[in-house]
Amino acid sequence: MNEELRYIRELFGKIAGKTCTPEEKARLLDWISRPENEKIAGELIDQYMLEKEADKNMPQDSAESILESIFSVEPRREAGRVTAINSGQRGIGKWLAAASVILLLTLGGFFFFNGKNKITGTQQLATNSEKVEVDVLPGGEGAILTLADGRQIVLDSLGNGIIAEEAGAALELNNGQLAYNEADAASGTSEIVYHTLSTPKGRQFSLLLPDGSRVWLNAASSIRFPVTFESRERRVKLNGEAYFEVKKTGTPKRVPFIVETRNQTIEVLGTSFNVNAYDDEDAERTTLLEGSLRVAAIYKSDATENGGMPEVIQQDVVLVPGQQVAVSPSGKLGKAVMVPTDEVMAWKSGLFKFRSTDLASVMRQAERWYDINVEYPRGIPSDKFTGDISMDVNLSSFMKILEYSDVTFKITPEKVIITP
Repeated sequence: MNEELRYIRELFGKIAGKTCTPEEKARLLDWISRPENEKIAGELIDQYMLEKEADKNMPQDSAESILESIFSVEPRREAGRVTAINSGQRGIGKWLAAASVILLLTLGGFFFFNGKNKITGTQQLATNSEKVEVDVLPGGEGAILTLADGRQIVLDSLGNGIIAEEAGAALELNNGQLAYNEADAASGTSEIVYHTLSTPKGRQFSLLLPDGSRVWLNAASSIRFPVTFESRERRVKLNGEAYFEVKKTGTPKRVPFIVETRNQTIEVLGTSFNVNAYDDEDAERTTLLEGSLRVAAIYKSDATENGGMPEVIQQDVVLVPGQQVAVSPSGKLGKAVMVPTDEVMAWKSGLFKFRSTDLASVMRQAERWYDINVEYPRGIPSDKFTGDISMDVNLSSFMKILEYSDVTFKITPEKVIITP
């Protein structure tokens, strides 16, 4: 380790012991705020924490004292938010906020995300009891399968193995994934049989479709699909959010894979993409990771847009990897734009990833994952949030991170109440 890194590491110790001078605090923040130092900063913090507590069970007040000591370099507390950055920051707040984000994402892995310190079940919190009447566990794997005859199978209560057979297919559950295997090609029926896989709030699940394509369902989502695909197309219907890895069919017989949502039709031949089509979002968003796909939507114009006569407009766009297109609730297709795909796919990696995300959007994700209701009796605060939060943390830890942006909350058995 070179002299500069040794000195930086010494500063972590001084901050924890509250012996760091204002000049040393400013030096540490300046070093951490440089993009080229982000990776090594995280490694140094990890190493320091591990040496202080071999079992990673660092007391929360010790970790928080480090944060408070660092933030005290700036008199205006809002300039140094933890994983939340106020939209009104200027000047010194810009580099200080960048540093605090890096620190909190790393430190948070210990005092917010430490599994040993989690509150479980409905256990009362030892601190902040006036804010948290009852805690909520994070979501997990689970889904409900609805068969053609209306029978429902709760998948998270079953072990591995064949769970049902219908229309020539054997339904097999294997370590949290439902797979459709052709048990009998000659099933004796030409009728198309449909199944629906649904994830409640607080659950995710994966599915291997009859053609070998893979689907990962996010919380509060559903997909309807045939037990056996037709020879001319592979069509499914989605509500909510899902990530698809579509299996290519052999040439020359290329069978298109089609995803229908409320406002759009997505056609692919073999690719990986994500579709976010929740009813409570302001638009449906399709993001392409690999391959190519075509997104089509039908828009009915308002009478005032066309000289007094409404018009039905067919629109479509072909995406290239890294692009996203949004479709409004009215069916209007937006322009394809490049987006950070790691942010789009964070949910599949077990993360909430916020980048200048407004509080309403943050809490919609929390509602789906923690199966909660959120109320804003004094209106929705205007703060925007930047940072990553593990989806493994309890609701109280999730909310405490937001609290660093002066978001006042209370968790009750019925709901989460948020006030400015």
